[in-house]
Amino acid sequence: MTGLVSGGNEKESAATVARHYYNPDDERSLQGVGADENKINDLYSKKAADESEQDKQKEAVAGQEDQDKKNAYVNFHFMDDADIKIETDAFIDPKIEEVFGKKVALAMNAIDWKFKEIGMKVIYKFTEKYLDV
Repeated sequence: MTGLVSGGNEKESAATVARHYYNPDDERSLQGVGADENKINDLYSKKAADESEQDKQKEAVAGQEDQDKKNAYVNFHFMDDADIKIETDAFIDPKIEEVFGKKVALAMNAIDWKFKEIGMKVIYKFTEKYLDV
């Protein structure tokens, strides 16, 4: 045999495989949680209940985020123009103001990105309705 590290298995013999046999006559028994099938079932059911509770919490958070986005869009239309903060040197495009209104023109120059996002959504929906007619 070539390529063996010196001091290794120098004899040419077949590989030995370790085997474990179960003897039903063995008087030893399992200890701990594995001995009681009810405890094993309790552990699995508890784990499944914890996972389902986490899934419910994730769904609730996602639902709340969707509701917040809808409320922000609705509140935008009832919001006063003074509530939209813009930079002092911002240029408000007169074409956007003429077509979509002053509030949308202000939103496009807002400091807060949420107002920009809502302004883009208003422009998109308006354009989509205009093109569908």
